[in-house]
Amino acid sequence: MTDNLNGRIQVKLGSAGSAAVYADSSPAPTADLNGRQGWLYTKVGSSADKYNYYMYSGANDTAKVKDLRSIFFVGSVDNFTGQQSQLPFIVIYTKPTGVGDIFPGFYHSRRAYSIRRNHNIIRAGERCCFHHGLAPDIDFGGARLIPLTTFTDTGEFTKEMEIGYLTIQSDSGGTDTSILTEYMGAEFKQYTQTTKATQINIKLVA
Repeated sequence: MTDNLNGRIQVKLGSAGSAAVYADSSPAPTADLNGRQGWLYTKVGSSADKYNYYMYSGANDTAKVKDLRSIFFVGSVDNFTGQQSQLPFIVIYTKPTGVGDIFPGFYHSRRAYSIRRNHNIIRAGERCCFHHGLAPDIDFGGARLIPLTTFTDTGEFTKEMEIGYLTIQSDSGGTDTSILTEYMGAEFKQYTQTTKATQINIKLVA
């Protein structure tokens, strides 16, 4: 991982760092056949496969849900036939507490933010900036903003809980999924006396 200009971390597909980002995704992402920047995830058919891209771990941090200003990713939904299950979404995992954890040792609870289909136009292959919270301060070259405003909670989820992981994911129930991801990241408000507002901006390179 290199290139920290303006909070940017570059992750190259095939490196040890990339394996930590795409983790248990199946199948693994690939380079785009059309030469676009980013990682292309493709699932043919209706298997239970999906991707999980990890953009943040709170293992050595104390940021809480309330400290998030924005979570985002830039890319395109290359195959879209109107199915909600073909669209990517953002997930916040809170740290396990040892009491009432949904997945002991991994997370206490989770909140998944999704695109509200009847409020947004999704065009196959259009480069967009998908985000929850405020739009990111970064200029992504005119990528159209699409907010993720609908959410589903699993377990007890509050804004006072510390963040365990931030991820973007696809739906295992999706059919013929094809999603390109160029950037992903998060912006945090100032949440300690010794740091100002901070930013994570991960550039995915094939």
